Amino acid sequence: MKIFGINILFILTAFFFLYQSSQLSAQPEFIPGFEDVPVMQGMIWSGDRSFSFDSPEGSVVTAEFKTRNPVEDVLKYYDDTLKNLGWIRDRSGNYRRGVDVLLMNISKKSDFSVVRLKQLPLKAYRNLHRRGN
Repeated sequence: MKIFGINILFILTAFFFLYQSSQLSAQPEFIPGFEDVPVMQGMIWSGDRSFSFDSPEGSVVTAEFKTRNPVEDVLKYYDDTLKNLGWIRDRSGNYRRGVDVLLMNISKKSDFSVVRLKQLPLKAYRNLHRRGN
């Protein structure tokens, strides 16, 4: 009888942890250092190609990911998701929210794409464009 009770306890504990992990995986993951920018499912973070630093205008954060998702799907995901998070896409394809700008660059490789994201203050973005960068 004691073994039966331990088995039931083990099964209930296993179900509890499976339920908790399914709840956690259902929530979107956000890119560390970015303000409300989620990671699309299927994107793999290239941590060694990501960085952040403080500038006189504010923080600048970059992140790079690899994905096998089609470029069109990545663009649609970020258009839809970022709009729901208050980001507005401008004519140049960049996103703005408040005093922040989010730049996205997607490079297609042979069997995957590289997605580069950069979030910077609007003032720093304008300074870059004034200098022609």
